[in-house]
Amino acid sequence: GGTLLVGDALEIGAGITWAVFLVASSRAMQASQTTGERLNFLFGVFTVAAVLLTPLGLAGFTVPPAEDLLPLLFLGVLATAVANYFRNEAAAELSTLTATLLFALSVGFTFVNAALFLGTEIRPQAVLGAAMIVFAIFLTQTAKPKDAQ
Repeated sequence: GGTLLVGDALEIGAGITWAVFLVASSRAMQASQTTGERLNFLFGVFTVAAVLLTPLGLAGFTVPPAEDLLPLLFLGVLATAVANYFRNEAAAELSTLTATLLFALSVGFTFVNAALFLGTEIRPQAVLGAAMIVFAIFLTQTAKPKDAQ
């Protein structure tokens, strides 16, 4: 008998959803004219993600204790919905690549918020990961194309 790989399936589903989001948002942000259009797009993406990922989550997901639901919802809204909204607004003004790189900073904000609101420990690996993200953003923003030298 095999082992249910629910976590792996959720991770693959999240990766596919993220890839679709980046490609679709790139096109949508370039064509959008208003914040309302960008919000409509964002809610559409979240709806599709919920429909696709909920069955996977129900297959092996454990429901957190009731006292954790509100903080988790709060973290989810801050770390996901608001970050995606700001990313979409930035992508309307900046290149999609620049907006996506800056969006990667949400990882650092997520673990800091988890420490503040859920009392989780900030581990050295998380700090190192956040520092690597900041360094990568710095490198991509300061690197000069070869033909510009």
